[in-house]
Amino acid sequence: MIITYNLSGIIKYVSLFILPVFFSCYSPRYVYSPSTQHIPLVKKRGDFNVGGYFATGGGSSNIAHVGSQNYNAGMDLNSAYALSDHFAIMINKYNRWEKNNGANDFNIGDSSIIKYKRGLTELATGYFTVLRNHSKKSFFQLFAGVAFGKFQINDNSVNNGFHFSKFHNANIAKIFLQPAIIIGPQENFTASFSSRITEVFYNKINTNYSATELDNYLLTGLSSSPVFFWEPAMNYSYAFKKPKGVRVNLQSGFTVLLNKRFIDYRTINLALGITVNNDLFKKKVTKNGSTIKPAISTLL
Repeated sequence: MIITYNLSGIIKYVSLFILPVFFSCYSPRYVYSPSTQHIPLVKKRGDFNVGGYFATGGGSSNIAHVGSQNYNAGMDLNSAYALSDHFAIMINKYNRWEKNNGANDFNIGDSSIIKYKRGLTELATGYFTVLRNHSKKSFFQLFAGVAFGKFQINDNSVNNGFHFSKFHNANIAKIFLQPAIIIGPQENFTASFSSRITEVFYNKINTNYSATELDNYLLTGLSSSPVFFWEPAMNYSYAFKKPKGVRVNLQSGFTVLLNKRFIDYRTINLALGITVNNDLFKKKVTKNGSTIKPAISTLL
């Protein structure tokens, strides 16, 4: 009996087994995590929004990573003020504390525990206007801004009984363009869609990873060129009747890498927060001419 072997077929089936094992043992070092996008509800001069969000989510650009000890938590603070009936400014603060571990399912994997600390301050200016033929219930806005901060990676691993500590710290600068549409079919409810384009620059990198480790973790040449992302987000906002001017916001966002060069990054941001606007401080005038104290007075 003569048995013939199809070498290419064997390689194909072996690779189907080996590749999942290889990638499941790789622990990504995330160099980016998306922020909560501020989509301020300003309609005229003097309007302002101030809010805070608890953010979570995570996701992974490395879909084969199966690490179990993961978290992504943060706090975002946002503010906006309308300088005129069509122009406004924003100042936002972004903070994240994250963790992921090595996928060690086959006992040959990456034993690292990687923790992250990220912080950014965003400054932006933008244009807003009412969309025609929508009874002043829908708005368009376009904000352009910059951000500055730091991303820190702390990497602790065990190898043959010895503990190793690695780090990778970088200064971050961002440029972003954020067009958004706000639809308010009801006075107390709005739905918003944002389509942010972000350009990220890494500089002043300080690390004790070896050259080989930088290559393995896709960190080599990180500061050589900017990284581009598309970050669409949906935001739903509900306003309370009392106190007036307080809104609950729920946002979901997704991040897509636009560069050909691959890096590891977080893909999902989920945020729940509360914002207040100038309605909280307004006095209401009744038909008989009397005034009602602003809603904020009921909280004091």
